[in-house]
Amino acid sequence: MKRCAPIKSRETINLIKEAYRAKKQEKDLLLFLLSINPGLNIVDLLKLTVKDVKNKTGLVVHQDGLHNRIIPFDEEVSTLIEYVTKDLKLSSLLFISCRNMAMDRVTVSDHFKVICNELGLDESISAGSWRKTFGYFHYQKYQDFAYLNWLFGHASMLQTVEYIDIDDVNFATQYQEGLGL
Repeated sequence: MKRCAPIKSRETINLIKEAYRAKKQEKDLLLFLLSINPGLNIVDLLKLTVKDVKNKTGLVVHQDGLHNRIIPFDEEVSTLIEYVTKDLKLSSLLFISCRNMAMDRVTVSDHFKVICNELGLDESISAGSWRKTFGYFHYQKYQDFAYLNWLFGHASMLQTVEYIDIDDVNFATQYQEGLGL
């Protein structure tokens, strides 16, 4: 089995979103979006209750010894939350299986593997790719390894570079262009 890799194409992300919609798997789609957009860990998301998200504009994320972060919901996520939570009690877990049990990481991975197989995606794409996808796109937009290193709790920048699968070509380009000082 290949090492888990980030999804590096917006087109692929959109195909995955459409596949979830076509299969009427709104909860799985919501979980996918809550992971790839702010880079949250799937295990942490599976602990969310309806009360944590219903009628809210963002998700409060508690971080060890630090101030809480509020991650705002975009329109797509807000609409999904409204749809997914409409018949659920506030005390219910947000992500429950069809048997009314708490979803686990294995179930999420299995559902995502079906989607990936149907779309003919590389086997290195898995539910473990979701946070890496956030990291990859965050780096592409902001070039901020320090934030990603902190968010992922990595011991070194090299660990972060390997985690989000950034190749050396990007670094070579930066050195070739230089700062022009």
